[in-house]
Amino acid sequence: MKSRKTSYNALEKRIVELEQEVSNLKKELENQKLAETKLQFLFDIIPVGLSVLDENKSLLYLNPVIERIHRTTRNELLQKEHFKRQYFNSERKSIDVEDFPSSRAFKTNKTIENEIIGFKVENGEEVWINVTAIPVNFPDWKVVIVTTDITKQLQFEAQLKALNSTKDKLFSIIAHDLKNPFNTILGFSKQLRKNIERKEFDKAIRFSEIIHQSSQNAFSLLVNLLEWSRSQSGTLIFSPEYCILTYAIEDVMDLLYHSALQKNIQFITTIEPALKIYADRNMITAVLRNLISNAIKYSHKQGTVTITASSNKIESEITIADNGIGMSEENVQKLFNSNKQFSTEGTNNEKGTGLGLVICKEFIEKHGGKILVKSELGKGTEFKIILPWH
Repeated sequence: MKSRKTSYNALEKRIVELEQEVSNLKKELENQKLAETKLQFLFDIIPVGLSVLDENKSLLYLNPVIERIHRTTRNELLQKEHFKRQYFNSERKSIDVEDFPSSRAFKTNKTIENEIIGFKVENGEEVWINVTAIPVNFPDWKVVIVTTDITKQLQFEAQLKALNSTKDKLFSIIAHDLKNPFNTILGFSKQLRKNIERKEFDKAIRFSEIIHQSSQNAFSLLVNLLEWSRSQSGTLIFSPEYCILTYAIEDVMDLLYHSALQKNIQFITTIEPALKIYADRNMITAVLRNLISNAIKYSHKQGTVTITASSNKIESEITIADNGIGMSEENVQKLFNSNKQFSTEGTNNEKGTGLGLVICKEFIEKHGGKILVKSELGKGTEFKIILPWH
């Protein structure tokens, strides 16, 4: 009897111990589930893409950020539909799946860090990502992939680089090209005063013309610099409207009257007085000013500048032609280059920077139009502006 009681007590004690073990296991399981929930929560809210490959190189896990980065759905990623896209490296050379950091990390068992990969999605958007692939030794995890969308970062860096380039160009032009006309103005104005004191009026008239030309060159360059810097910085407001073309041309011809007079340039215009174009008034005036100024600059004395225009309610065409010195085909190809301005001296040794034509191209393209040029050495140059009607 005593033996039975002892066995019963031992059994009862063991039952209590088992119940405690079960309770402990339940708590451990709950803690594990809570830890998994917390980990899942962290994976889901972390602002980078996280994905895991298993031993078959299949996606075992991916967080929602990966879907946003790849501009696709979870199912398409799991079915490897995104691999049908064309991928390229930072040098824009095409790469295949085996070149991916994840594939190389899987193969070499080494971490592949900060590789830049680009791809295009269906709507034409170009996406750039930074990828790090880390091999792991868990039973079902083989490679962890960390992905960051750096598209906006690269766009910002490109904009910053362009702005720095613009700044350098501005300083270069200000330091060199803008200094020259002011040196001329200062030097000849001092000499002009002496001529007047000595009553050497013929020299005074000649020097005053030089001062005027240098002042006009400096003014034109300043206006171009201002317009170009505003277009580069994005502060130039684009407000197209239907406007009468002859008004803008008359304003430009009034401004350039003295330059044309010095060379006795004849203007021939064949434009209907009421002809309208769809354009931003300030921008199209700047384009006309630069093109007509160039036509005068490269015309010989007693040359001709012809301005024609037409519109067919689909597009408008404006042509500015001169019978001046013209250009070789090689030099024509150098025009409109924003990275390296090209310019040659005019027939009266007028200086330039090539910045005006860059502005013309940017402003016309802002309208959705285009600017064309034809030229022949010794025969002249023709610029044609084509603008959409709306």
